[in-house]
Amino acid sequence: MLEDLASGLAAAFTLANVGWCLAGALIGTVIGMLPGVGPVAAIAMLLPAMHALDATPALILLAAVYYGAQYGGSTAASLMAEADMHAVDNDDADARAARSGAAIAVASLGSFAAGCVATLAIALAAGPLLELAAALAPADVFALMALVLVASMVLAPGSLVKAGGMILVGLLLGQLDHDVSTGAVHLAVVLPAASHGTVFIGLAMGVFVFGAILARLVPRATPPAPPAAPSAPIAPPAPSLARLRPTREALARVGPPVLRGTVLGTLLGVLPGRGPRLAAVLAERLERRLARGHAPAEGLPIDAATGPEAAHHAGAQSSLVPLLVLGTPSNAVTAMMAGALALKGLAPGPRLAAADAALAWAVIASMWVGNALLLALNLPLVGLWKRLLVVPYHILFPALVAVCCVGLYAMAGNPVDVWVGAFFGFVGYVLIRLGCEPAPLLLAFVLGPLMEEDVRQALAQSQGEWSVFVTHPISAALLFACAATLLSVWLPSIRKLRERTFRERS
Repeated sequence: MLEDLASGLAAAFTLANVGWCLAGALIGTVIGMLPGVGPVAAIAMLLPAMHALDATPALILLAAVYYGAQYGGSTAASLMAEADMHAVDNDDADARAARSGAAIAVASLGSFAAGCVATLAIALAAGPLLELAAALAPADVFALMALVLVASMVLAPGSLVKAGGMILVGLLLGQLDHDVSTGAVHLAVVLPAASHGTVFIGLAMGVFVFGAILARLVPRATPPAPPAAPSAPIAPPAPSLARLRPTREALARVGPPVLRGTVLGTLLGVLPGRGPRLAAVLAERLERRLARGHAPAEGLPIDAATGPEAAHHAGAQSSLVPLLVLGTPSNAVTAMMAGALALKGLAPGPRLAAADAALAWAVIASMWVGNALLLALNLPLVGLWKRLLVVPYHILFPALVAVCCVGLYAMAGNPVDVWVGAFFGFVGYVLIRLGCEPAPLLLAFVLGPLMEEDVRQALAQSQGEWSVFVTHPISAALLFACAATLLSVWLPSIRKLRERTFRERS
C-alpha cells in the first residue's frame, strides 16, 4: 500500500496534474458560488473535454470540481447570511462583517481539515478494500450494484415509486449506448447518426443542465403571489483579509464540531444516493442537540455550524471510494466519473487497479493537493466570490447553454449530438416538473450495462445456472440486504424519518 501511495503522490505532484487539480478546484469553487448551478451540472459540462485528456488528469479534474463545489457552497452560505443581516440592520455593518469574516474563515479551515482527514482515511482503507473487491465473483458484483440502486432509490428525496421508475428508465436508456463486451450499438436504429458516447454525455447535460434551466425559466401554473416589497441587492462589502484571520479561541471551539462532522461524513459519504447530504443532516442534528440552550433562534452558532459543513465536505470525498475501489458509483457525480472512464475504455474498480494502480492512488493523493489549493483560493479571493452571488440568470443561463452546445458539437463535429442533448433536456424538464429525482436515472444508466456484463460472466461460470446468485454466500447476503432495505422503508417510523430528513436539508 505504501508503494502504491508513493507512486500516486509522485503522479499527483507532477506539474501537469497539479495544474489540472488547480483548474478543477477553481471551477468547482465558482460553480459552488453560482446560483442555480451545482457540481453535477459542472461535471456534465466538462465531459466533452474528457476526449482530449488522459484518464488520470481527467479524474483529478472531475474530483477537484466535485469537492471544490462544497467549498464554494460553504463560502456562498456565509456570504448570503451576512447579506441578509446587513439588509436588516445597516448600522451594525462593521460588527456583522467581522462575524461574516470569522464564519468564512472557520468554514474554510474546517472543510480543509475534514478533507485532509477523510483523504487519509481513504488512503488507509483503499488497500484492504481493493483486495476484498478483487476477490468478489461476478455474481457478488452484480448483487452489490443491485444494492447500490436500491439504496439510491431509498435515499432519494420524494416518492419511492418515482425513484424506482427513474431506475427502470435509466436501465432502459442504458440499452441505447454501446455494449460493454462487443462494442456493438444497442438499438442503433434509434440514434443512427450519433457519435460514440453521445447518449451518456447528452443525457448528463440534457437532464442536469438543459432540463434544470428550463425548469427555472418556465413558470409553473400557480396562482400569482402578492407582490413582495423590493429588496436591496446584495451589496455589503466583503470581509477584509484581516477579518478573515480567526483567533485561537475560535479555532479551539470549532475543533470538536469539525471532528464529529468529519467522522460522520467519512463513514456515511459512501452510502449510495445522497450520502454526503445525509451526513450533513445528522451532523446538524447532533450539533443542535449538543448546543441545546445555547443556540440562537436563527440557527447554530458559528463554531457549531462547522460540523455539518465538515460532514458534507468529508462525505463528498469519501463518496469516491465506491467508485475507485469497488467500481460502483454511488451518486450522480461519481456516475459521471465512471462514464468518463468508460469513454476512455476503462472500467473503475479492482480491474482498473490491477491494470493501472497508479491512477486510483493518484486521484486519492491529489485530494491533499486540492484541499490545500482550495484553502489558498477561498480566503484571499472572497471579494471575487462575493460578486458571483449577484450574477443575473439572464446572463448565466444562456452562457451555460452555449458552453454545453459547443462541447457537444466539438466531440465529433456532429450536429446530431447537439440534438441528442436537446432531446434529453426536454426529458429532464418533464421529469423535474413531475417531481422525479433524476440522479437515480443516471446511476442506473451507468450501472445497467455493467450489471449486464456481470450477469453474463456469472452465468458463464455456473454453466447457465441462475441459482448462482442465491447459492453464493456474498451475493445471497447482498440480495437479502436489497430486499430488507425495500421492506424496511415501508415501516411508518422509517418512512417519516426519511421524509423529515430530506425536508430539513432541501
